Amino acid sequence: MLREITLLLPAVLALTTPNASASEAPPSLEPLIKVIKERLDLAESVARYKLHHKMPVTDRGREETVIANARREAEPPLDREEIRELFVAQIEANKLAQYAWLARWQSLGVTPKAPGDISAVRSQLDQLQTRLLQTYADFAPHRRDPDCIRWVTRARDKQTLSPIQDMALIRAVGELCVVNK
Repeated sequence: MLREITLLLPAVLALTTPNASASEAPPSLEPLIKVIKERLDLAESVARYKLHHKMPVTDRGREETVIANARREAEPPLDREEIRELFVAQIEANKLAQYAWLARWQSLGVTPKAPGDISAVRSQLDQLQTRLLQTYADFAPHRRDPDCIRWVTRARDKQTLSPIQDMALIRAVGELCVVNK
């Protein structure tokens, strides 16, 4: 019996130990995830504003403006189509969080306190847009790495999030890695 355990131990260790040949995540990933999370943290304030002002979650005009500004601000070697995809993912994730907050408040029968001026939140979003482009540019050379999805998943899993934030972050990072493009 001891002999069988001794023979099986290396196989078990090989199956349960992380792949030694797998590369480590580039240092540029953590700041990128942080900026994406900071952007998502504003979704609750935006949802409260829209609730109190009886506005729909979807604001196509604002969305198109954000995407156009990001594409305009993006500098080579960033690809403007990839920037569009990145910001569509950020907007979809933010809307997902807004819908979730609205549903939560409705199911609890509560109306959250009205937020302050939305222009302050938009100013924060604009500042985060610049940081997002910078951190994305730093990470972009790693998007096609075979380990990219594993890195992003691990980085996402390290975040301390509410269920709403976690769901939204999954969508927000969905375009970070290029698979079979």
